[in-house]
Amino acid sequence: MRHPGIQVICLGLLMLGIVVLPTWLQRQPPAELLGSATSDCALGAPCHTELPGLGAVQLSIQPPTLPHDQPLEVSVQAPAAVREASVQFIGKEMYMGLQPVPLIPDDTNHYRTSTRISYCTVDSAMRWQAEVRLHTNAGVYQITFSLEPTT
Repeated sequence: MRHPGIQVICLGLLMLGIVVLPTWLQRQPPAELLGSATSDCALGAPCHTELPGLGAVQLSIQPPTLPHDQPLEVSVQAPAAVREASVQFIGKEMYMGLQPVPLIPDDTNHYRTSTRISYCTVDSAMRWQAEVRLHTNAGVYQITFSLEPTT
């Protein structure tokens, strides 16, 4: 005798595992996280923060209005100990998916990339965070910038 209720529950658990588990794993800080910071970032000018154990970090995003589905130029100035960097944009009030983007070194201590943010169909005034990860030989540092676009 078949139990359709059990099949529905198993299918639901399988779907939950396929959708939620990868997202949860991606949002976990790296195991070798040496330090983290949060900082407000008004995008009319470069944003600065200080990471204990690493030093000063600067983030710039152009255009500062954060238009959706248009190219954004992201620039990070980091201490010399940084060997690799990445950024991902996170919806502050609504999950919009995670897409870490590697930052390309263009000279000593300076990293750049071009990326886009998604369009939120629910709220045109979506608030965003930029999560910057800086990899050193000793481990990873993470900064979460709360972005305030210009109008």
